[in-house]
Amino acid sequence: MEKALKAKVTLKTASFNDYINGGQGTGCLLTARGNERNFRSVEDVTRKLRTILTNQGWLEDGRYVADGPTGAGLGFRKGRGLSLLSVEWEPSSKKLCPEDQPISDCQLSPEQKIYRITLNSARR
Repeated sequence: MEKALKAKVTLKTASFNDYINGGQGTGCLLTARGNERNFRSVEDVTRKLRTILTNQGWLEDGRYVADGPTGAGLGFRKGRGLSLLSVEWEPSSKKLCPEDQPISDCQLSPEQKIYRITLNSARR
């Protein structure tokens, strides 16, 4: 993940929530942070990480797909494992984007788009 994203990735044990099937427990959480200078776009990051996971034998589970103007989510299964990928960005300050306009209309510099990328994995 670090190699593909060219960014530092942290690893820790964290809570895991299967929001489709209702399972909860403990998982392995990988997190990368940066701005649009580090990550070109949500789509680019999602594509890179999807490629890594599918090359390792993970199968995409379409029930976990979410997409919007500030992020995307995907789910992958492998054996008894489930990995949930989230790629999101937000303005560095809420003051930069008027609340009465769509976020897609907000004109931000690359430094003002703060990315958070997580991959949370667990086994049943």
